[in-house]
Amino acid sequence: MEESTDQQLAAQLEHLAIENGALQTRTINSPQSTEVKAQLPRTYEQAFDDLEFFAGKLRGNNIFTDESDCTRKLAGPFSRGGLLILLLEPRWNHPWVEGVEAVIESCATLQALEEGVEIGSRGTLNLLNDVSLIDLWPFLHSQIRPEDESTKQKLQSLVFTAIEAKEPDVLLCMGFEAQQAHKTRKANSSYRLRCPLYAKHPSHSVNYEHTQNILKRSELLHAISKACQSLPGGMRNQNIRGQLNSTSNPPKVDQFDDEKHLFKKEDLECITQFLKIIMKLCFGPHLILPRSNIDKSRYRAQSRYYLEESHEQYLDKLEESQESKAVVVVFREMNSCFQRISWFQNRYRVDVVQVSQCLQKHCNSEFEKTCYMLAKDEDIQSEDSSGNEVKLEIGPVDAFRRMERITRQANRLWQDRKFYPVSNGIYQRFADED
Repeated sequence: MEESTDQQLAAQLEHLAIENGALQTRTINSPQSTEVKAQLPRTYEQAFDDLEFFAGKLRGNNIFTDESDCTRKLAGPFSRGGLLILLLEPRWNHPWVEGVEAVIESCATLQALEEGVEIGSRGTLNLLNDVSLIDLWPFLHSQIRPEDESTKQKLQSLVFTAIEAKEPDVLLCMGFEAQQAHKTRKANSSYRLRCPLYAKHPSHSVNYEHTQNILKRSELLHAISKACQSLPGGMRNQNIRGQLNSTSNPPKVDQFDDEKHLFKKEDLECITQFLKIIMKLCFGPHLILPRSNIDKSRYRAQSRYYLEESHEQYLDKLEESQESKAVVVVFREMNSCFQRISWFQNRYRVDVVQVSQCLQKHCNSEFEKTCYMLAKDEDIQSEDSSGNEVKLEIGPVDAFRRMERITRQANRLWQDRKFYPVSNGIYQRFADED
C-alpha cells in the first residue's frame, strides 16, 4: 500500500515539476527513437526540492524567497551522512527577511540547538554548517497545516524520502509527533536509518516554565550530546553533564563587544565576586541564598541571581533600615548589570558602564563600613579573628579599588560568622553555584 502510494505521488510530482520547470531533465533516446523524459539521479537536495514544491502548492505558491533560502540553509548541508535533526514545524513569525542567523537568534529552540551542538561536539560541529534541520511540517506552521489526511501522508512521505536520500549517520527525532512519524515510516518501509535517536522537543525545555527547569535543560543537552557522540569519529562517553555543571566551576563573564577596552578579565572576576559577597550580606542565616537564574529565568534574563518572592520581601524589609539600605540598592543594581547568555552553562555578559556608574554613586566609605558590619553580623570591630586590623579607609581611593577591598575584607569577615545563609543542595546537583 505504501509503495503504491509513493509511486503515484512521485509520478504526480514529476509531472507537475517538469511542467513548471522545477526539475532538471534529460532526454534519453530509446531504440525506437522515442523521447523519454527522465529525472536525474536522486539526491537529498532533489528530494528537498520535491518537498518544497509540494509544500508550495499547499500554500498556493506563496513561499517567499527569503523563507525558502533560510529553510534550505537550515536543511543543509546537502551532502550525505552527518547529523540530521527532525523537528515539528516552523514558527509562524520567523524574521526570514533578516537572514538565517537572525532566525536562529530570535528562536529559543534554534538557540538551544546551536549551543547544544557546540557543547556536545566539543566545538567540532556548527548547527548551520554541519547539521541538517528539517521539520515534519516544513513551510507549514500550525495555522496553515493541511487538514486532509491524504495530503498529510503525502507530505510526510516526502519528508522521509528526503531524509532517506540524505542517509544521515544519526537521525535525532525531537518531539512526540516526529518520533511517532518515524516509527510509522519504519513499520511501513524496508529502508532503515543507521542510528535513529529520540528526544523531547527543545521547546519543552526552553519555552515553558517547569518546577524542574534544570533537569529539562540537562535532558536536552544530554540528548544533543549523545547524537553528536554517535557520529563516526565522535568522542564517546563524554561526561558532558558533569563537566558543565560541576559546583566548582566559576561563572564565565564577558563584556559587551563595544566595551571590551574598559575592563580586564580579572576585573570582571572581581565584579562577579563583589556581587556574590554583597548578595550574601543582604540575607540572614534563616534564608536560602538566591540561585543562578538558570532554573527560573529564560535566556538573556537581566540578572545574575534569581530572586524568589521570599527574597524580594526580605530585601524590601531590609531596605527600610537606613543602615542596610545602601547594600540592598547596590545588590539590586549590580545584579541587573548581568545578562545570561547561555541555555546550559553559567555564562553571563556584564554591562560594565552600568557597573561603573553604580560604584561611583554608592561605593563610598559609609557603604564600606556597612558591608563590614553586615559581614561580621554585629557592630564592626577593630580586628578580625586573625588579629588583623580592619581598615575602613586607607586614604583616598577610587570606587573600583574600594570595591576590591570590600570584596577581600568582607569575605574574610564572612568566614568568621557562626551562622550564615546556605545554598540549595538540590539546585547544586546541576548548576554552577559558585
